[in-house]
Amino acid sequence: MAGIPWPTEPFYILSQVNDTDLVVGVNSENHAVLEPLTGTADQLWMATSDARGGARLRNPISGLALYARPADSTWVGAGPVDLSVPGGCWVLDDYPNASDGWMRIQCLPQSNNWWLLAQTPEQGTGLILAGWNGPNDQKEFNTMPETGEVTVTDIQYAMTSAASLAEPPVDFLAVTVDNTQASVALMTTITLSGSIQQSSQFQTSESDTEATAYTQSFSVKADLEIAEVTATATVEESQSQTSGYTSGTASTQTWEHDIQTQVTVPAGKKYSYQQRVNYGQVTVPYTAMGTFQSCVANTKPYIFPVTGSFTGLNATYAEILVADITTGPSPVVQTVPVSLLTSTASVPAP
Repeated sequence: MAGIPWPTEPFYILSQVNDTDLVVGVNSENHAVLEPLTGTADQLWMATSDARGGARLRNPISGLALYARPADSTWVGAGPVDLSVPGGCWVLDDYPNASDGWMRIQCLPQSNNWWLLAQTPEQGTGLILAGWNGPNDQKEFNTMPETGEVTVTDIQYAMTSAASLAEPPVDFLAVTVDNTQASVALMTTITLSGSIQQSSQFQTSESDTEATAYTQSFSVKADLEIAEVTATATVEESQSQTSGYTSGTASTQTWEHDIQTQVTVPAGKKYSYQQRVNYGQVTVPYTAMGTFQSCVANTKPYIFPVTGSFTGLNATYAEILVADITTGPSPVVQTVPVSLLTSTASVPAP
């Protein structure tokens, strides 16, 4: 028997009955039935590999898994995922017509020789288990991956409710310039290097069960202007950066800041130069609009509100710390602010 893998993304289970416009769904009594394809999340299935072979088939909205009772083949239904209960593992088999795209769905263990079957070739009828023999159109199915995506638009930040918090500064490796053996001031150029990470995260909190299923099960497409803390500790929307929408997953970027710094060290002195970058963190509530468009032809988009909070961590400003270490470690004697946007700076002698 040639087993084939289940789709890795959510999918519909199409029946060959009625020219593929019927799919496997679950009715109000939790019985598996054939129903018209609507392209809605209640008809989707997600496959999770099972250690005993095959896969568990679970609906992303209800969380219920497809079960059969090999000891009672008169019905197939759905229930809470229970790994101890038999009849919940399924395999796809493309024998004998691998070329036509239709497959049979077998309930494990294979020794029972039970296969999913549409009881009668009509809408609304139940699904049962049957042996290998039987009408092909009632026993053959196909998996149709849902390739739709969620688009998030119209994001609005509640800036008046934003909470900002100063983070400890990050200090980088110091560069030392020794002019203790000279009788005149030394002017030279040094490089102060820094590498830090900035992160942002959109946490969604949809109250709509179907919306949650869509945002967690499918890719989400959006380019969003993010909120960030400025050097003056206020919060504003950034017009220069975008962050891909995530659902509770932090997006981290590495920020490289190498400054070519011209410095002047007096005669007989030894100075230390160190780059310091200050961080700011912001948490802002937001609202947006989410739209899921199924790949099923002629289906209406599912539109839902999205609420949650955005958390961002960003560099706010940088400075160069100058210390006179001629006779050993000493306090900073000069602080020179530098732009985060430039790669050059000039530090005059204190």
